[in-house]
Amino acid sequence: MQASASRLKIILFSIFALSGFSGLIYESIWTHYIKLILGHAAYSQTLVLSIFMGGMAIGAALTGRHKDKPLKTPLKYYALIEGVIAIFAFAFHSVFVASESLLHETLIPALDSVILIETVRWGLAALLILPQSILLGTTFPLIGTAVIRLDEKHSGSTLGMLYFTNSIGAAMGVLVSGFVLIGLVGLPGTIMTAGIINIFIAIVVWGLSKSERTPEDILANNLTTLESEPVNPQKDFSPNWLFAIALLTGLASFLYEIGWIRMLSLVLGSSMQAFELMLSAFITGLAFGGLWIRKRIQSTTNPAFFLGKIQIIMGLCAVATLPLYTHMFDFMGFMVNSLNKNEGGYLLFNLSSHLISMLIMLPATFMAGMTLPLITFTLLKWKQGEASIGRVYAFNTVGAIIGTLIAVHLLMPLIGTKGLIVTGALVDIGLGLFLVFKFIENKPRLKVQIYSVASIIAFLTISVVIEFDQLKMASGVYRHGRADSVESTRTIFYKDGKTATISVNEFKSGSKSISTNGKPDAMIRANTQEHSLDEATMILAAALPLSLHPEATSFANIGMGSGLTSHTLMTSGRPITLDTIEIESAMVEGVSYFGESTEKSYTDSRSKIYIDDAKSFFSRNKKQYDVIISEPSNPWVSGVAGLFSEEFYYHINRYLANDGVLVQWLQLYETNISLFASVFKALDKNFKDYAIYTSNFGDIIIIASNGRSTLQLDSQLFDDPSLSNQLKRVKINNRDDLQATLIGNKQQFQPYFNSIKSPTNSDYFPYLSLNAPKARYLRENIFDITALLSSPFPPSMRTPYFTNKLSKEAIGSENITSILQSNAREIARVFNFSLSTELNQTNLNNKLSASALLISQFTSQCHKSTEIDNVIDDNLHYLALHLIPFRGNQEVNQFWDKLVNSNCIEYWPEHLKLWVNLYFSVAYNKHKEIIKYAKIIINSHPPKSRNKAWFLLGAALNSFILLEKTADAREFRDSVFKQIKLPNNSKYPLYLEILLFQINE
Repeated sequence: MQASASRLKIILFSIFALSGFSGLIYESIWTHYIKLILGHAAYSQTLVLSIFMGGMAIGAALTGRHKDKPLKTPLKYYALIEGVIAIFAFAFHSVFVASESLLHETLIPALDSVILIETVRWGLAALLILPQSILLGTTFPLIGTAVIRLDEKHSGSTLGMLYFTNSIGAAMGVLVSGFVLIGLVGLPGTIMTAGIINIFIAIVVWGLSKSERTPEDILANNLTTLESEPVNPQKDFSPNWLFAIALLTGLASFLYEIGWIRMLSLVLGSSMQAFELMLSAFITGLAFGGLWIRKRIQSTTNPAFFLGKIQIIMGLCAVATLPLYTHMFDFMGFMVNSLNKNEGGYLLFNLSSHLISMLIMLPATFMAGMTLPLITFTLLKWKQGEASIGRVYAFNTVGAIIGTLIAVHLLMPLIGTKGLIVTGALVDIGLGLFLVFKFIENKPRLKVQIYSVASIIAFLTISVVIEFDQLKMASGVYRHGRADSVESTRTIFYKDGKTATISVNEFKSGSKSISTNGKPDAMIRANTQEHSLDEATMILAAALPLSLHPEATSFANIGMGSGLTSHTLMTSGRPITLDTIEIESAMVEGVSYFGESTEKSYTDSRSKIYIDDAKSFFSRNKKQYDVIISEPSNPWVSGVAGLFSEEFYYHINRYLANDGVLVQWLQLYETNISLFASVFKALDKNFKDYAIYTSNFGDIIIIASNGRSTLQLDSQLFDDPSLSNQLKRVKINNRDDLQATLIGNKQQFQPYFNSIKSPTNSDYFPYLSLNAPKARYLRENIFDITALLSSPFPPSMRTPYFTNKLSKEAIGSENITSILQSNAREIARVFNFSLSTELNQTNLNNKLSASALLISQFTSQCHKSTEIDNVIDDNLHYLALHLIPFRGNQEVNQFWDKLVNSNCIEYWPEHLKLWVNLYFSVAYNKHKEIIKYAKIIINSHPPKSRNKAWFLLGAALNSFILLEKTADAREFRDSVFKQIKLPNNSKYPLYLEILLFQINE
């Protein structure tokens, strides 16, 4: 072979790696787009895989349809096709946005037949990506033909190298797309990046096409060596059987892929990044299988027999993943517990996740990577011509489509993930045995028979003996590093659904939890006095809209959860109707295991459950609701972040009545303030008002509306005995208790959220889904949001419906507000008992009690100022921070009354007297007095302590805002900053940050 041809081959291999890189960017990005039409990542992945592979099959088949008429200039065709693919890429986003709008706003509302709607929905999704997929399918046969013509003598190794370069490029494309490009340029920019790569390829290949060899060149120069190659040694074996084998092995491989992805989601988590890592591992195995075979394929004298051995080994490797899989939970647990929760640790966590994916997938996919080069090489040896390259590719991709569809929609719900792997292995081993015994030739039959029997025994033994530990699989090891089965816990329901694996665990206490892919979505403590944190959230998600909108009759609930929210709504005696939309039917089955705790969600005739995605359901139902409740899982779960996007809020708004309210549950754990702000920026663009309520320290409930107050709660729901009993279970006894869960509203929070440097969460710029998995790993949280209730100047205080009359049982013992309220009462008790004998029985081991006793001594036994200045100053402020939030409680106010009326105050230094008056004014909400004392203090005795400066500034700003004097507030702010020099890296308390941004011009 000439040196120029050798260089051309190397260039074309590199080009084809780039082509694979861009091709998998398309597949990855299409998955994100199509998810917006089909409603769930699992459905999107299925359809995109099917259409991507189907289009590839059609394209490959088209290039190989003329067996006796080979293309003269395949590289020119290849260059033109890459250019056309780029044009589709540049237009895709605009076409998709218009198509999705047409679907949800025109087509679905115009149709009545569910079957017709589903046909249109899935058909439109398929049509959006089919043309490009067909074009992509032509690329391998075209470039394969061109490269083989350069060196027909080594056609086998050339094919192997082509498979390797394309696949390794694809594996890199998946990772770069998911971990780099989407974050930098969003979905539209990422798909355009792939288009730019296609343009580059088209230009380069068009220039190279001048050097390509035509069939006439090969014949004229007698370059082919295939005439001397042996033909099919089995006259009764039609070459068409090899096409059938290509189809079946493609089917088996995608049974593996679907099964492994679901299995590994339980180990790695079901985030968007986890899927990209799994897909990359799958393709990497194919790539290195092609690389390994390229150096050996040419010397294979009986490729069909060798193919049979590969098929058997592949099936055994696949079924061997079953026992290996059970150990991956322990490995992941070890990594989670061993890695630091920082940037480096997160990188290693992802690398570990990729390694786990490799350990599971690589052996079988390595074998799978050899199959297509071997089948194609065999057909070329049997004189089937260049067209066989495209036909093999086509049959293999058709098999992949069939495997994907039957795996998700038929086999997964019937036989589960283990059954999928076993079925795929059975297909591969069956194909292998068939080929081995058909093409055994002069091989020692006894040896082959022994190996075959041993393979069957190994397959049956692993398939029958290995049982998955369902409790371990549902452990969520990727979150907490715990994979061990707990003796006091048992799994009472476990099912691999179409979109997720759902499990229900029962604990020794009688409590039950329901999980999706190992992530607990809800826990209920049945038959116990104490409620779970989730119960408080689910009950309040129903109670708040019932109180805010007493006239509401039509409700929709997105997500079944445990069914407790729906059950609570149904305990109401109001004539209401409820439509619950749940995309996974296995979740509905799991809810039944909670029994009477949630039974009304599925037994009450007013409650109807629909298996669908929210967007399509609302478009199809064409109904406006008084209340729409959304109960999503954590945003790091793939697909969930779409329920917090600008586009989702826009869409859902159209199905709310004019005075309707949206209710949405959002977690404060496994997130950070930047992610939080991105959600509220999306909310801000679609709702005139929203309010934030809390159910426990780790969850908030968002209430949003365009025509109704999100703050004014009605008490009549407490007149309903059944509903009132539900609320009492979570320590909500009256309207004041319910009102006390208010943290603040849009007026207070949005200026602060707008100041945070994070983009609006969008379907097309998915900031939340990209960054939430990292926040989960780092175990970040924003519990400061709920802690605002216990801050000196909570945002809710600046609303007309502020209350601080918390009952002793308000919200629950595990809520931070109740804990701090208990502390405040203890301070008041110690102080008010003074030095009586009863006080000796008080536990004074904690700092708060000791400080209260100290201040009590100084107010009952007068001392000179020089002795008490610093002691009183520090301890009094420490107590004030714990007492001020509960200024409405009588026993707390007794503290301030006794302090102010003490005769010893006259002996205190002037600045301490001023602070006592300031604290007293704050305790009784005397805003003009607060401003007066704050000005005196900042001008005459500026605080030296940063904490006291924050308090002083917060007290004054809060009062200025309530008196509607924001200009004066800004002037006071400037005077404080002039008097008190804070470090550049000084971090303000959250309550003060919110105040500062609220007064900005």
